[in-house]
Amino acid sequence: MLEVTIRVFLPQKIEPNYHTPAFKIPNALRSNVDIKIKEHEPIPDYQIVTNEKNIRNNLPIPYQKPSQEFRILLLGDSVFFGPGIQFEETFSNQLEKFLNVNAKEKRFKVINSSVPAWGPLEYFVYLKNEGHKYSPDLIIISSFLDDLRQSFSQKITFRDIEWEKTTDGFLKINLIGMQVSLSRNTILTTLWEKISQADWYAKLSQTSHLLNLIRFRMSAVSSQGFPSASSEGKSLKDFLKESGLRLNPKTIWSYESKLLKINPEYQPALYFANRYKQDVVEAEANVVLYNVLMQEFLDLASTAAGKTLILKIPSFFEAVGLSQPKHPEWVFDQTDTTQHLDLFKPFFDFQNSHSPFLFFHFNNHWTPGGHLFFAKLLARYISDKKPFRQIHELPKQSISWPPETHQSVENANFRILEFLEKDHYQLLLNGMRQKNQNLLKEAEKTLTQYIQLQPEQYEAYFHLAMVHFKLKHYQKALALLTEAQKGHALEIPKYRRAYKFIKNYWEGEKNLSQGQFKKALPFFLKADETEKRRELVNNELATIYSTLKNFTKAEFYYKKEIKKRPGWVPSHLNLGSLYLANKQYNQAIKQYQKALEIDPNFFGTYTLIGEVHFKLGKRDIAIKMGQKALQLKHDDQFTKSQLKKWTAAPLVQRK
Repeated sequence: MLEVTIRVFLPQKIEPNYHTPAFKIPNALRSNVDIKIKEHEPIPDYQIVTNEKNIRNNLPIPYQKPSQEFRILLLGDSVFFGPGIQFEETFSNQLEKFLNVNAKEKRFKVINSSVPAWGPLEYFVYLKNEGHKYSPDLIIISSFLDDLRQSFSQKITFRDIEWEKTTDGFLKINLIGMQVSLSRNTILTTLWEKISQADWYAKLSQTSHLLNLIRFRMSAVSSQGFPSASSEGKSLKDFLKESGLRLNPKTIWSYESKLLKINPEYQPALYFANRYKQDVVEAEANVVLYNVLMQEFLDLASTAAGKTLILKIPSFFEAVGLSQPKHPEWVFDQTDTTQHLDLFKPFFDFQNSHSPFLFFHFNNHWTPGGHLFFAKLLARYISDKKPFRQIHELPKQSISWPPETHQSVENANFRILEFLEKDHYQLLLNGMRQKNQNLLKEAEKTLTQYIQLQPEQYEAYFHLAMVHFKLKHYQKALALLTEAQKGHALEIPKYRRAYKFIKNYWEGEKNLSQGQFKKALPFFLKADETEKRRELVNNELATIYSTLKNFTKAEFYYKKEIKKRPGWVPSHLNLGSLYLANKQYNQAIKQYQKALEIDPNFFGTYTLIGEVHFKLGKRDIAIKMGQKALQLKHDDQFTKSQLKKWTAAPLVQRK
């Protein structure tokens, strides 16, 4: 009777249940599961098979490690888990095969303990209660933007919180005895854990609305954690609220008297709290708690395994170029046992130079091709002969992938290619690839076509507007940004900032083109203030201040541009030329030399170095530099005129 009542008045969403409380985690995988998951677009249906130890694997994995086996334990969320992917297609399964191809004395075993909706809290608790039993040699954990938005303050307390003011005006706060609880430990939750692991429950939950109602309610209850004011420990959030203290540079944080490196300048938790009017105090507590948790995790990992890799995983939007990376700076040391790798560049480079889909449509989860690419990438890093302490440098280097890699990634997607080609996804990727490669005319045509076919994908309007901005089609850019504001409410502030930026930039450029530098300056300053974080007008401001003979301000903005784009040759050439104009020849040479280190084949740098040596009275060196420039570009008229000037001038040696 109750079942009928629930079906009529409170119908539940019937979903295959593959979660259960285990290892003191409320949402671990159930053991010995073999079920088909019917997903919603853009993720296709897939099969989940787990072994007796709650791991997505169709084979048992003993705790005891064979003597010649090298074990890699993976801890991640749904990205590592692989929704829409069959087990044999997961990167962990393929990574194991790649590593064993050339293995001689040892065999690699990759244990993927990742679970959807997990984050740093679950990684820590799992490693502490279960993961260490596998005796891993290497632990790899994913670091994703969502990790930093977990509600740590509800689940982490401390035995004590000490604080004191210093004589120089600083505040010292020392946190003592971290306690982590992911669920309420009650008779009811213990009973539910037993029930949810029973075979009869698994069968009935596929049809019973009553059982699913109980499941959803129990999941909510068990995952709430302890109330912040519980007697089990002291809440950092409550401490901050009661004391009125805030996260700022004059606060020195430590855990168990070990200094915490906390930079409040940019933290996703604070960014989202301020932007979406959330609890800022809780967000500040979460920033500190994340640092404490990671410090404890790294200490635990160093005990459980020899080495640990933390991989910063880019989102779909970052890899395709739809948004800028929003991760905070990694503050922990790169050591012989712990390395942090930022994988934005290898993902961005591959996705923007090759056609295969690495991600599902507007989704952060990888396609079969994305899993294959990631497996190949990780195999490169793990097999590299660099000392472990230097592995974090590898993702900064460009990788020249052979054609067979491109083809194999494309072939991996063949099973679901028809699914991936829905909604003109390829057209969007092509347009973003062209935009990122600065093929502006092609990007304009492709993104316009995509918008005509998908008129409600308003993020594309924004990026087409940016293409028109670069093409100096300012009126079109403003019209597109006006249209984009019909889109998602959370993105509207971004579109409005872009509109205001382009409007001011356009007015500034009008004055600049007429030689009205003083009139142009306030418009560019407004544009810079509008998009302060992105620093889009450093060069324009530097040029204006240089023309107005304000050397200090010009130098300031050129240096800002170098900090923003240290690997961009024009940044160094511009600053070098400013020094040259102000007769600071040694400083000019230093900037030109840095430009040569980045690109030794750009002819213009040699011409500029030649001019510096000519000013110093070193005519022979100047002529050699000019000749070197002409070897690289034999028809450059400016270099020819400079050579002619240097050759005809009398030899004057200057000190």
